[in-house]
Amino acid sequence: MQVSIVMWQKGTDMNLTDTVALALGSDSEAIELLYNQYKRQVYYLALKLMGNPKDASNVLQYTFFQAFHKL
Repeated sequence: MQVSIVMWQKGTDMNLTDTVALALGSDSEAIELLYNQYKRQVYYLALKLMGNPKDASNVLQYTFFQAFHKL
């Protein structure tokens, strides 16, 4: 499985749907990959909305906690 995740990250074999399916199965590597893929976008959106880095970091943590908890 690790090879497939690395391949998706480089934009080849595995797609987002496959990665989410692995995350649904509690695959920690898939969850980590999704987090790493989207953390920057979520953080900068939160920073824009909240206006300060500390609150943006809190929103980032809460957002991913909620997202992964609901998988």
